[in-house]
Amino acid sequence: MAIYYDFRKKPGQQPDEENPVMTPRVVSSGTCKAEELYEIVGHGTTFQPGELE
Repeated sequence: MAIYYDFRKKPGQQPDEENPVMTPRVVSSGTCKAEELYEIVGHGTTFQPGELE
């Protein structure tokens, strides 16, 4: 699963700043069921899906 970010100007800055400070925000690209997540994590670790529930 990839994580995508959207960068936005930090609130409270002056609008005429030449190099504004940017803050990242996570962009949701969907959801998955808990069982699917257990399978994904189980493949990348020594845990079994039953241990993660």
